[in-house]
Amino acid sequence: MNGFIIKTGKIVGVAQAGEWAQVHIFSSKEKEKQLKFGTLLTAFSLKVDQDTEIKAGKELIQRFHELYYANDQVKPLARLKQAFAAIAQEVESGDELVITAGVIIETQKRLVFYGARTGGGEIFLQREQQLVKLIETKQDSVSGWLQPGDLLVLATKQFFKLIPVEKLASILSIGSIAEAVESLAPLIQQEAVNSKSAAIVAGIDSEIAKTGQLTGQAVKPVGLKPRFQAAVQIIKNNFQFFKKARKDRRSPEIFIKKAQFGFKERQKKTSLTVAIIFTVLLSLSIVLGMKKQQQVDFQAKIGSVLSEVDYRLKEGRELLELNPLRAKVLFEESQTLLKEKQTEFEVDSSEYQELAGKLEEIEQILAEVSHSYQVDSQMWLDLNIVNDGFRGETWDNGASGLVVWDQKNQTLISVNISNKSSEILAGGSELAGLNLLAADEERAYLLNQDEIFSVFLARKTKHQIDKEFDWGQLMAAVGFSGNLYLLDVQKNQVWKHVPVNNSLNDPSAYLKDEVDLDQAIDLAIDGSVWLLYQDPKIRKFTRGRQDAFNLVGLNQPLSAPTKIYTDENLENLYILDPQTTRVVVVDKTGEFRAEYIWPGLAGGKAVFADEDQGIILVLAGEKIFSLKIK
Repeated sequence: MNGFIIKTGKIVGVAQAGEWAQVHIFSSKEKEKQLKFGTLLTAFSLKVDQDTEIKAGKELIQRFHELYYANDQVKPLARLKQAFAAIAQEVESGDELVITAGVIIETQKRLVFYGARTGGGEIFLQREQQLVKLIETKQDSVSGWLQPGDLLVLATKQFFKLIPVEKLASILSIGSIAEAVESLAPLIQQEAVNSKSAAIVAGIDSEIAKTGQLTGQAVKPVGLKPRFQAAVQIIKNNFQFFKKARKDRRSPEIFIKKAQFGFKERQKKTSLTVAIIFTVLLSLSIVLGMKKQQQVDFQAKIGSVLSEVDYRLKEGRELLELNPLRAKVLFEESQTLLKEKQTEFEVDSSEYQELAGKLEEIEQILAEVSHSYQVDSQMWLDLNIVNDGFRGETWDNGASGLVVWDQKNQTLISVNISNKSSEILAGGSELAGLNLLAADEERAYLLNQDEIFSVFLARKTKHQIDKEFDWGQLMAAVGFSGNLYLLDVQKNQVWKHVPVNNSLNDPSAYLKDEVDLDQAIDLAIDGSVWLLYQDPKIRKFTRGRQDAFNLVGLNQPLSAPTKIYTDENLENLYILDPQTTRVVVVDKTGEFRAEYIWPGLAGGKAVFADEDQGIILVLAGEKIFSLKIK
C-alpha cells in the first residue's frame, strides 16, 4: 500500500446457545482488486431462536463478503449498503443481527475510510488523543480521510454496553493496537454474558508518520456527514459555547413596557378612523390589481407549458392499453418539458412550485407504467440441506427441475421446481476443475476446455467422454432438445453436439455467418439462440443466421449483465444485471416488460424463471432466492 501499514486487532466474546459474534478482516493479495475494494473490516453479532448460530453466522459472513466483492462498478459505501440491505432480508424475522463494517482504501496517496452499520453498532475514531463517535444516532454511514496515528474501533452494540466509552478512551491512549487489544479482551471475557460482543481496532502504523510520505493535513470531508474534522472539534466547540453562555447570563437585557394612558379625543379618533378606512380600501384596491396582473404574468410564463403537458398526459393515458411504450414516451417528454421550464424560476417562486406539483403527478404516473419493482426476496431453498457446505456456481434446467453444480466441492445436485425435493446426482475428485454445466431431459454435462463428463439424471451415473474434438475458449454451455450447445468465443462459433450412446458426435457449427463473439458471455436457447454480450447487447440467431433484435424501452440501459435465460415455454427473456442489482425482463421482440430490483442480486450467480408459477429464481451460493413476477 505504498508504505501504508494497516494494523488490526480483534476482540470476540464466547458463543453460547442462540448467540454468536465474530469479526471478518480481509485484504486482497491482488493489487488491482485491493485498490478497488480496499481492506474490509466487519464486526458481526447474531441472535437466533434455535441453536444454529455458528453455522448461520459463518454463512452470513461469507455471504456479506461475496456481496461486497461482487460489484466493482459502484462506490465502496454503496457496496456496503447493498450488502447490508441484502443480508437484512435474508435473516429470519425474529433474529437479531448487528453488523458494523468499514473499508480502508488508498486513493491519491492517502487513505479514505468508509463506514456503515445496521442494528446499533458503533464506530469511534481516536485522533490526537481525542476519541469521537463517527456515526450519530440518526445516521448509518460516514466517510473521511485518515491520518497517520488514527485508531478506528468498529464494534457491535453489546461491546459498547460492556466497555464504557471513557474506559475505551483511556485504553486507546496507550497508543499500541496490540496493547489496547490485550487490555480490552480480558474486560470482555470477564463478563458473564459476552456472546454478542465483537470489535476491531484498526489504524495506520504511527511509524509511517516519520517517513514523510504523509503530511499532517487537516481532515477533508468526503461523502456523508458527520465529517471527521467536525467530530474532532466537538470538545473545543462545546467549551466556547459554555463560555459564551456564562457571559450571557451575567448581563441579561431588561425590557420595560411603556405605560398606557386613557386620554381620548373624540375628534382625533373620528379623523383617524376615516383615514384608516380610506387607507385600507386604497391598499386593497392596489393589492387586487397587483394580484390580477400577477395572474396574467403567471399564465404568460408557464400557462403554455402546462397546457402542452396536460395535452400530452391526456394522450398518454388514452394510449396506455394500446401502446404503453408510446404512452411512457409522452409522460417522459412531459417530465422533461417541466424540468426545463423549472430552471427559469427561483425555487421558492410560485411558478416553480406550480411546476413541481405537476412534476410530482407525472412521476407518480411514470412509477405505475415503468414496471420497475423494488422487491423483497424470499429464501426459496437452502442448498446446505441437500449437502452440507454446498455452494452453487451455475445451473441449467433438466428433466424435472434445476441441475446445480458446486465446482469447489465437486458435487452435482438436482432440485425439483414443483416441490423443492432435491438429491445428489454425482460427485468425486475426478470432476475437479470442470467449470461449465449443461443439462437436457436425460443428461447433464460437466466440462472444461480439456475434459467432459456426462451424468445420466435417472440413473445418477457419470461417464467420461473421450474428447476427440478441438474447442477454443468455451464461455458457456446449455442443453436443448437433447443436444449440447457450447459458446466458443475464441473460434467465434456456437458448437452443436448430438449425443450418441455414451459419447458425442463431432461438433457442427451452428452459426452460418461470420460473427464476432469476443464479448459474448452467455447464451440461452428456445429454438433460436440468444447471445448475451458484455457490451452490453443481445443478439438473436435463428437457424444459424442473425435476426433483427433490439432492446426497446428500458428504464435504464443494461450495465454489466452476466446471465440470460429463456426456454421454449417462456414468453420473455430474463437478464441478470448484478451491477444494478436487478433482473431485467424483455419480451422476444426486445420490448421492455419489467425490472425487479433487490440488493441481494449483487451476488447472483444465475437466473431462472417459471412464468406458470409466477417466480424468478436466483442462485446465490448456498441459497436460492425467489422473486415474485408481477
